[in-house]
Amino acid sequence: MADFKEFGDKACNFAKNVADKANDAVEIQKIKAKIRETRHDIDDIYNSIGRSIYNRYKEDVVVDAEFMYACNNIDEKYDEIAELNDKIDIIKGCMRCSNCQSPVSPGDAYCSKCGAPV
Repeated sequence: MADFKEFGDKACNFAKNVADKANDAVEIQKIKAKIRETRHDIDDIYNSIGRSIYNRYKEDVVVDAEFMYACNNIDEKYDEIAELNDKIDIIKGCMRCSNCQSPVSPGDAYCSKCGAPV
């Protein structure tokens, strides 16, 4: 009978240890999720800093020379996007308003978004 009680105690201790480890694993995952969230917040702040520098560059405010290459590179990427959008427009058979860059159908005399003549 004592062997049975000892076995029962060991089984209970084993189950408690498993439950404790499972709880620890859940807590660790919660902490890791919070770390990922905090890193994402840091990335957002970094992006905000970069966006601020780029906006100053676009407003012709002097920015440090070390940022000029990156700002010029961003301009090139925007130009690349514009060219790719132009290719899409050609495939779709439409064009863009010269004033606001909104898509305009070939037969339109005025832009439906800003009203500028096409």
